[in-house]
Amino acid sequence: MGGADVDDLMNLQSVLPTIAGADASRVYLYGESRGGMMVYQALRDGFPARAAAVVGGFTDLDGMLQNPKWAQIGAQIWPELATHRDEVVRRRSALLWPEKIAAPILIIHGADDTQVPPVQSLKMAERLTELGKPYQLLIVADEGHTISGRPADRDRWVLDWFRRH
Repeated sequence: MGGADVDDLMNLQSVLPTIAGADASRVYLYGESRGGMMVYQALRDGFPARAAAVVGGFTDLDGMLQNPKWAQIGAQIWPELATHRDEVVRRRSALLWPEKIAAPILIIHGADDTQVPPVQSLKMAERLTELGKPYQLLIVADEGHTISGRPADRDRWVLDWFRRH
């Protein structure tokens, strides 16, 4: 999670020109939860997206691992966490490298998210503001992790963002 799967995403750049009808100059990234963390990583690594949208993505793995539930899950997902914690956390924590993100990002987070605290997105927005990076933050009242109670609204916000960029 946040390792070889991101490499797969990065390899999409070489495949796009071979897909009939694909326009490699108009690529956008969208990710929910784990996918949101991957979007941040792809942007950090130079994926040429015109814009991106993240829903319920974590930005501070170390903060997440403070929760005993996440600490247990993290040990299962990343066996190397016990011996290479700093490396695992650094690679997956966009809050540690927001200056490397150039594409405009729409950040959507449910105010009632119990899986990834909304403060993760709030802190990212603060860092992007400090750096003058283009983004929009939507904290959605009465919604949880992936805004599943309002999927049409979520999708409309994302598509509108992509159309603007």
